[in-house]
Order: sequence, then structure tokens, then C-alpha cells
Amino acid sequence: MIQDPECNPAPICYFHYEQKAKALSEQINGIDQAVAVRIDNELNVALQVSNFDRLRLQSLRKKTSQKLKASFPEDQIHVTTDSKLYKELEKLKRNKIIPN
Repeated sequence: MIQDPECNPAPICYFHYEQKAKALSEQINGIDQAVAVRIDNELNVALQVSNFDRLRLQSLRKKTSQKLKASFPEDQIHVTTDSKLYKELEKLKRNKIIPN
């Protein structure tokens, strides 16, 4: 069977992985909220940090990334504290059609 190059397979998203990643991220002291979106084997996590914890953004990203890599060794992990990316990931999560 020949696959039409215009017809790409839909990416698979995993709701339970996203919930676990969000919970693990929010356990770290200094992180107010997190949003996680996993599509195929890429896990994208955006963190919201406020007050004086904003002075530790780099260490919070690193600690979160290490914790997620330990829990999801097969995934590519991307952690950000950018507020615009946080909003975009939230919007993407809201608009996903098929959670698996």
C-alpha cells in the first residue's frame, strides 16, 4: 500500500502522561503551575513561577527537566518558563481533540 505524501498520520497525544508530568512539575518548590503536552514522543512542559522564585528560573527548569527525564526516559523533554509559550501550550491542550 502506497501512502499519499499529503496525508500525514495524526500525532498521538497521551493524557495520562501529561497529568503525571504536570503533577511532578508542580511538586517542585517554587513552581506555581505547570502545563504539559505530550505529542508522540515529545513532552513539552511550561512552568509558571512568581515572586522571588523568578530569580531561580534556570535552576527550576533544570530540576524539572531532571525529574521528568527520570520518569519519562523514552521521551524528548522540553521545559520552559516563557509566559507566551505557557499560554500557547495551554491553548493547545484545550483544543486537542482525541486524548489517549
